[in-house]
Amino acid sequence: MPITLHEGLNPLDASLIPVYVPPPPVCTPGSTKCVGYKLYTCRADGSAWDLTETNSPSCGYVPPPPEFVVSNLFVSPSTVSLGEIVTIKFDVTNVGGPGRSSVYFSLEGPWGLAAPIYFTLDSGQTITYSVPLTPPKVGTYTVTVDSLSATFTCTEPYVPPVCTPGSTKCVGYKLYTCRADGSAWDLTETNSPSCGYVPPVGEFTYSNLSCETVRIPGEAKFDQWLHVEVDIENTGNVPETRSIAVWITTSFASDNYKREVHAKACGYGECPYCKDPTPLELTLNPGETYHYCFCSYRVDPGTIYPVWMQDDKGWVSGKCYG
Repeated sequence: MPITLHEGLNPLDASLIPVYVPPPPVCTPGSTKCVGYKLYTCRADGSAWDLTETNSPSCGYVPPPPEFVVSNLFVSPSTVSLGEIVTIKFDVTNVGGPGRSSVYFSLEGPWGLAAPIYFTLDSGQTITYSVPLTPPKVGTYTVTVDSLSATFTCTEPYVPPVCTPGSTKCVGYKLYTCRADGSAWDLTETNSPSCGYVPPVGEFTYSNLSCETVRIPGEAKFDQWLHVEVDIENTGNVPETRSIAVWITTSFASDNYKREVHAKACGYGECPYCKDPTPLELTLNPGETYHYCFCSYRVDPGTIYPVWMQDDKGWVSGKCYG
């Protein structure tokens, strides 16, 4: 800006040039100071203090210990079979200072375990943690993580039914019945007629029965002989032994009655048809046939009467008349 100066009585022309003079430094550049727990650092030009750390250990700040809070405990699935995996998940949040700490984990039931699980988290940090388990025993389990708990159940593996309950089947002659729960076949009968089993039995069948009156040459006219033949077959499925005999019904006019009696003994040496005795102990294998031939002097000459075969088990052949 222009100004006027005087030297004696004579004026002089002059001007002023402003010059900036910086204020004195506030602080020593790079130096630090604490205000409570806050740490300040002096700027490079010393003009001001800048806040560089809110909670500074250099200012005596001691951070709080980490504090973990567990939430959202979840077990899936709620029911598993032996050999299957159950997954346990939960969230852990650090509401305290940064650092390393743990949560307590336990599993109680037919089989169990208990142990701390450690984490290192910043303040306010949350993580989701997962624990896969394969329970080795059947039963109900309780999972506890700090103050939270949940349950799950382990069952026997599912076995699909092997049969329809109450149904039956044959294996050879054996009869099996399906259990009420369809889990297995139970043997209910060893030799079952339902499975085609035929009980072992010996059976004598009589066929081709024939009888006649014959006269032996050289014998008196009234000496008539009874000649009987029959085929006997074991139609059963096991060997069979029976006592067979010739039966006749005799009648005597003088007595005026009839009676059933065994025929007399076979006339060996007298009747040429005599081959087998009566009674005869006969053993036949299944399917085997025996041709029986008998001859005896008639107990009631001149009379026609029925003749049949009968064994000791009550089986009777048809009748013929001699």
